Amino acid sequence: MPIFTSKNNGNRIFPPWLRTSLVHKLKFGLTSSLATLLDHLLFLLLLSVGVLPGVANLISQCTAILTNFLLQKQYIFKRKRKTVMVFGYSIAFSIVGLLLASIFIQLLVFIPLVAKYPYLAKIITTVLLFFYNYYSKRFAFEKR
Repeated sequence: MPIFTSKNNGNRIFPPWLRTSLVHKLKFGLTSSLATLLDHLLFLLLLSVGVLPGVANLISQCTAILTNFLLQKQYIFKRKRKTVMVFGYSIAFSIVGLLLASIFIQLLVFIPLVAKYPYLAKIITTVLLFFYNYYSKRFAFEKR
């Protein structure tokens, strides 16, 4: 049975525009998950050698930003700008996301439970910034 059909009558549950949007976000989520995995592993490695959480996030996220750009350029978005413009916009939006993430992480570690497990701050921040990242990158690549 196709994923977007009703078992009862075979009618489509979601209109085509919503199916396309969901599939696009799922593909974005998959490539972002790969970059995020790299980000989180590097973050944990840096924490384990004594790097402060905000600094560890800066280093790990910069690595993930470049990885994510390359994956999105190849597999997700149809480029409607020159590559240099897309890269510029993408990096600018990523820097804003990086700054927001680092601020959120530094603020979240003041919560006692998060202070004990700073990785929780990274997870919470990643979830909070997903839609910002999707829509800003879509604008960078596709002008919409």
